[in-house]
Amino acid sequence: MLQKKEEKEDWKKIVSQNLEYYLDTEKGRKELFDMARAQSDSLIEELKKRKREKSIIWLSKHCFNCMHFSSRNGIKCRRWDCRLVKPFYGRAKWKQIYERGEKEFVISDFDWNHKSFNISDFLIEIAIEKINNGLPYFCFEPS
Repeated sequence: MLQKKEEKEDWKKIVSQNLEYYLDTEKGRKELFDMARAQSDSLIEELKKRKREKSIIWLSKHCFNCMHFSSRNGIKCRRWDCRLVKPFYGRAKWKQIYERGEKEFVISDFDWNHKSFNISDFLIEIAIEKINNGLPYFCFEPS
């Protein structure tokens, strides 16, 4: 098993330095499995701690006829609990910050209700028709 000092090192580096031991012996394979499992478990724990970000899905022409579609407070998919966004929509909101005495601009949020650049509504409707090659998403359930 790995010692405390070795746990802090990258397990792949440790294995590559003594490859024969970890691949050719039963004890080495078990240790290798345990190291990979420990890293996997720590990554899963790290993902669980992360703050959930609001998700978006491109609006398909089929979404309007899906039982999961909701048009309250913007258009949303109740199945995935996310916002449905038309193609070419999403304008970045910029915020000015000062770091080390220098002025810097960072994106603070997105405005999903406005176009990102000037494009005709006709082209947006064509893009909506072409989302997912014109086919419904796999989660589509007719209403």
